[in-house]
Amino acid sequence: MSEDISTAASHANLPFGTLVIQALDRLGVEHFILSPGSRSTPLALAVGSLGAGKSTVFIDERSAAFHALGRIKATRRPVALICTSGTAGAHYYPAVIEAREAGLPLIVLTADRPPEQRYCHHGQTIDQQKLFGSYPLFHAELPVPETGSSILRAVREICRRAVEASLGIPNGPVHLNCPFREPFFPKEEEAGDPDPSLLEGLKPVVAARSTSDLPLELPERTLILAGPRPWKDPQSELDAILELSTKRGFPILTDGSNPLRYSAGDAAQVIVHHDRIVRDDALWKSLAPEAVVLWGEPPTSKLLRQRLSELDLPGFQVGSGKPGMNPFHGKIEWAGTSLEAFVGRVDGPAGSFGAIWAEEDGRMESRLAAVLDEPHPLFEGDIHRVLSQALAAGTPVCFASSLAIRDAEWFMPRSKSGLVPFSQRGANGIDGTLSLARGIAAGSGHPVCLVTGDLAFLHDSNGLLGSASDENGLLVILINNSGGGIFEHLPVAGKSADFERFFGTPQEVDFKQLSEAHGARHQRVESIDELQWAIEVWNPAGVTVIEIPVDRKISRDLHRRFIGSGFGK
Repeated sequence: MSEDISTAASHANLPFGTLVIQALDRLGVEHFILSPGSRSTPLALAVGSLGAGKSTVFIDERSAAFHALGRIKATRRPVALICTSGTAGAHYYPAVIEAREAGLPLIVLTADRPPEQRYCHHGQTIDQQKLFGSYPLFHAELPVPETGSSILRAVREICRRAVEASLGIPNGPVHLNCPFREPFFPKEEEAGDPDPSLLEGLKPVVAARSTSDLPLELPERTLILAGPRPWKDPQSELDAILELSTKRGFPILTDGSNPLRYSAGDAAQVIVHHDRIVRDDALWKSLAPEAVVLWGEPPTSKLLRQRLSELDLPGFQVGSGKPGMNPFHGKIEWAGTSLEAFVGRVDGPAGSFGAIWAEEDGRMESRLAAVLDEPHPLFEGDIHRVLSQALAAGTPVCFASSLAIRDAEWFMPRSKSGLVPFSQRGANGIDGTLSLARGIAAGSGHPVCLVTGDLAFLHDSNGLLGSASDENGLLVILINNSGGGIFEHLPVAGKSADFERFFGTPQEVDFKQLSEAHGARHQRVESIDELQWAIEVWNPAGVTVIEIPVDRKISRDLHRRFIGSGFGK
């Protein structure tokens, strides 16, 4: 590199990086999460100038990315990721996919080599152009840093467009690729900040909203589907959906990871046993709807989605989220982001459809209570019932993908516990389970309870790195069924000599040693009383792992006594 180019880079990098970071900060980025690296030095130093409270450092980029998603879920504000060049950014990919599918405003900044070092096998250099394929809502490569005001203004506006895109309809991830030449920062006496006038007038971007004042007609037999929510909802949305239900007599089929289940204890029209109800052909025939209103992501219940797909129903999708969440291929229209405005547009008399559903829901609750009252070994149904009663009001509860989220669907009762549920239902993967929960704790400022199986825990055990010093702690309810418990409920179970090898995947990890190696406390419990006591004495600082052994085969049989066999039956 010529001396002139090197000198220009030394003068331009830090002001350029400072402009990018300060612009994002003023545009409303809530937090910056960095992983160590040299090429991202100008961005890292600029983040440091914002103060320690605006940033967190993660060694593992995948863990960093899911931590960011947790913060977004808790705050409903954009969070930025920063990493060095090369394969570092590739570790963000699963979280970028989740952000796109769930509609979460994730800002990804990948440092990169300058153009002259690409396509020549230069060290730590890969093709980072559109690294995440079609998943980002917006992608831009920033210019190699210069000090000219026209370049800096252009970069400022690219930052604005990126944040606006992340908070558009739908919300989602954006990617800024940031090439830098060495040296990454000048001698101290040569350092300088960008012209302050470049940042004047920048304000936090407000999430886009769409509304309409046209009246809506819905038939008496309309189902409200309250699916998983991508983030914490304001009380006004919960009040609005209850108002719609009360005004028209519509039942609300409420997912195990929808907050309405934990705030509407005396609202009988809030249905929680819909997955069991729709397994009965005669019941479904008598309760089938003529229209649906979808609030949130599609229902967790596979069979409910299948039943709805057979009807080709009309209806509306409403509320924050992304248009097009219609896996049952009904005639579903996007009705805007404002649930309150939508409810105001729906008119008509109250009907009895909700009361009919509520009667059947009550029968199913009695049936479940009878099953749980009979003597039996400890299994997931008991664990979820204990959590619904023992956790303090307002506790965020994160349900891991796979079996944990389905057990929440089947066993978490309607209550006024005030629990705040979270899940990862964009792409439904088990990636980043621990990291996501830690991000929710950091973003919400409240200790979090995570309910997870052993495989999801192991898949993200790196997410425990640094957790011992977390100010807002994590209670991990680790259901150890020695492998993939969900596969016991699928058709392949018992039909292959290689079931345990390919699907059950039993493991014999010592979770006490693994937890304590990361500075986490560990306790093993084997009864309901022991679990209740462990939750009561939980110290909400750092990480506490409560391991609960469950026999997969016995658990499967107990599930079948209430639910039936198979997820699709």
